[in-house]
Amino acid sequence: MITAQDFDEIVKYMPVFSELDQQDRNEFLSKCHITIFSKGTMLRDKKTSVDAVMLIRKGLLRIYTTGANSSELLLYYISDNTGLLLSAPRVCQSMAIDYKIRAIENSEAFLIPDEYFSRLERKYARIRKMVDRALAVRFDYLLTVINSAIQDDLSKRLKKYLEYICNEFKSNDINITHEAISRDLNCSREVVTRFLSEFKAKGLIELGRNHIKILKLN
Repeated sequence: MITAQDFDEIVKYMPVFSELDQQDRNEFLSKCHITIFSKGTMLRDKKTSVDAVMLIRKGLLRIYTTGANSSELLLYYISDNTGLLLSAPRVCQSMAIDYKIRAIENSEAFLIPDEYFSRLERKYARIRKMVDRALAVRFDYLLTVINSAIQDDLSKRLKKYLEYICNEFKSNDINITHEAISRDLNCSREVVTRFLSEFKAKGLIELGRNHIKILKLN
C-alpha cells in the first residue's frame, strides 16, 4: 500500500494517472506497493521474475540478453528518468525475446499487479497509449541494437551507445566504467579504452576516472 503523497509523486512524472477517478485512485493506493532492490539483485532470470508493472522511483536497472556462450548484450536501461517497466510476460510476448533484469544501483520501484494494471488500461485510453508508446520505443531500440551489432563497426556502435546513454539519462556527464561499456557492447575492455582514447584525442569526449563527458559525437 502507498500513501496519497506517493501517488502525487507518481502523477508528477506520469500525469496520465491523474485521470483516475476517486474509486480507482483509492484502489491504486491499496494495490500498489514500494519495493527496494539492492545493487546486484536479479529481478528476472531463469529462477526468478517480478511479474508486475514497475514504475522506477530511483535507481538503475539493466535489461539484457545472453548468447549461447553466456556473452551479454545490452537491450536497454531503465532509470528513474525513464520510469515504466512493463511486466515480463507482456514484454516477452511483444518482443519475442528472452531477457534478464539486474539492478545496477540500489533501486526503488512502485509495483502494480499486472492484472489490475490491465484493467486500468482497458478503462483509460491514455494509460493504454502510454503502454503502447513504451513498447514501441523499446522495440525500436531493440531493432537498432540488433542492426548495429550486425552492420556497424565497433567505433560506430560505441558512438551510438554513448548517444543512447546520454538520451536515456538526460545528461552528457556519465558515470560509467570502461568495463561496463565493454559488457554492454559484448567486446573487450581494452578495445573500448582504445576507441575512447581516440574519441578524446579528436575532442569528442572528456575522460575521467569512471566518468565520460560527451562534447560532440558527429
